[in-house]
Amino acid sequence: MNIGVFINTVISFVIVAFAIFLLIKSINTLKRKQEAPPAVPTTKDCPYCLVSIPIKATGAPLHF
Repeated sequence: MNIGVFINTVISFVIVAFAIFLLIKSINTLKRKQEAPPAVPTTKDCPYCLVSIPIKATGAPLHF
């Protein structure tokens, strides 16, 4: 049996798999840094009439 060839193949596979893992991990890290944070909302919906109003407002301008 060629046990030495088998062990050499397993070790080579582990080294290549680890190198690919590190490459993919670094690419994912770079992509995560490039993404911009979501924009802070400046408006909200009025709970009574569903009109878009500024965040600091307490209600829509016209409530009947």
